Amino acid sequence: MQIPYLLHTMPKVTIASIRGPAAGSGLCLAAACDIRIAAETASFKTAFANLGRCGDPGGSYYISKLVGPSKTRELYLLDEKLDAATARDIGLVNKVVPEGELQSATEALAARLAKGPTAAFGYMKKNINFSETATLEQVLTMEAYANARASHTHDAKEAVQAFIEKRPASFRGY
Repeated sequence: MQIPYLLHTMPKVTIASIRGPAAGSGLCLAAACDIRIAAETASFKTAFANLGRCGDPGGSYYISKLVGPSKTRELYLLDEKLDAATARDIGLVNKVVPEGELQSATEALAARLAKGPTAAFGYMKKNINFSETATLEQVLTMEAYANARASHTHDAKEAVQAFIEKRPASFRGY
């Protein structure tokens, strides 16, 4: 399935805004995103064991990266429902907000990220994804390469100028 792969690898930051139950493939797609915000009323369940299935799309990979292999085994094998606070406490979601604030919290985060150095965010995602399977030496090399590329962007030059002028940077995404 290409959707979770694209969510995870695309250079844009992806945000999952979770209202209500995130179960099975829905949970896996949320786990593939960079940041997950959940309403207090959200719930989480792998839902595969109770259906006699082994899981998809990439959930065993993405959820393991978030909560570790031991907790992932527990979530898959026992198939118990988690509330939003528990999901936050184990690292499955980043933030929990009141139900009525979910959309505004998600939009505020998206707006904040959109105003940031989006080209650098793409390099950050690439570096973090690469670090999941690479050696330290390989990661250091990749980071040096990405940092050299990012330092030539308009946004990097703007950040330096803004620092000198003691003003907020105005990023453009290139």
